[in-house]
Amino acid sequence: MKKPNFFIVGAPKCGTTSWAVWLSQHPEVYFSHFKEPHFFNFDEPKYHFVSSLKDYESLFSSANDSHKAVGEGSVWYLHSKVAIQNILSYAPSSKIIICIRNPVQMAHALHAEMTITGEEHVHVFDKAWLLQTQRMKNTAVTKWATEPSHLVYGEVCKIGQQVKRAVETIKQEHLHIIVLDDTKRSPQEEFCKVIDFLGISKHKLNDFSPKNTSKSLRSPILMKLMRMVGSIKNKYRIKTGLGLANLIISFSRSGPPRKPLSEEMTSELKRYFKSDVYLLSNIIDRDFMHWVE
Repeated sequence: MKKPNFFIVGAPKCGTTSWAVWLSQHPEVYFSHFKEPHFFNFDEPKYHFVSSLKDYESLFSSANDSHKAVGEGSVWYLHSKVAIQNILSYAPSSKIIICIRNPVQMAHALHAEMTITGEEHVHVFDKAWLLQTQRMKNTAVTKWATEPSHLVYGEVCKIGQQVKRAVETIKQEHLHIIVLDDTKRSPQEEFCKVIDFLGISKHKLNDFSPKNTSKSLRSPILMKLMRMVGSIKNKYRIKTGLGLANLIISFSRSGPPRKPLSEEMTSELKRYFKSDVYLLSNIIDRDFMHWVE
C-alpha cells in the first residue's frame, strides 16, 4: 500500500487549499480526499481528526504505482510543536511544503475563516484581537471552539517562529517554502517549482483560480445550527452525515468580502509582527520587511 511521501503542513489562510487542489490534478499525484486529517498533531487532541494509523493510511488506499507523489495537507501541523517531528518519524524521507504570507493579512483572514466555521464568536476582528491574553488561558472562547489556541491570532500568525522550528527539524533538500505573494504573481512558475521539488513530470495547469478565499459571515444563526449538529454527532459518535455542515459553510462563505482593517489596526499589527517578520527574513534569506513597514 502506498504511504504519503509529501505533506503540506500549513499555514492556514496561506493558499494551502489552492495548492492541494492544483497538485491533485497532476496525473502523478495522489492527494488525500479527506481534507486536513490532522493526524500527527498529537499536542492538539481535539484537532486530531483521524485517531488510528490504520484509518490514516486508509486515506491513501486508492493510490497506485502511477502516483509518485502521495500526500495530504493539514494546515495546523506547522503551528503544532510536535507534528513535523512526528511526520519525519513516520516517513523520514518525506518532503514538506510550507505556505506563508504577510502575517497582517493572515491574521485578518484567519479571523474571518474562524467566524465562518463557527469557531469564533466575536465577529469584529479588533475585539477578538484584544482577547488574546485571555485565550492563552483557554478563556474568552465558547464551547464551539475546538482548539482555543487557534484563536490567539497573534501567536498563530508568527510564522517566523514556526518556520524556524521547521527549518531546524527538516533537511534543506526536503523542504520547500511557498510565498503567497509569489503564487498570486506567477502561479504557473511556482507550480513548476513545486512539481520539480516533488520529483514528478512537468505538467501544465490552465486554471489557477484561488480556493477557500475569505469572505464575511453570511448567517451566524446557521453557523450555530451547524455547531449544534456537530456536537450531537460527536456525543453519539455518529460517523456519517448528510453533508449539512458543508452546505452551511458554503452558504456562509458566499457573503460579501470582509471589511478592510482600519489604519489604526493595521499599524498595530505591523508593530506586533515586525520582529517575527525580521526573524523570517533572516531564516530564509529574503527580505519581507515591506510587510510591516
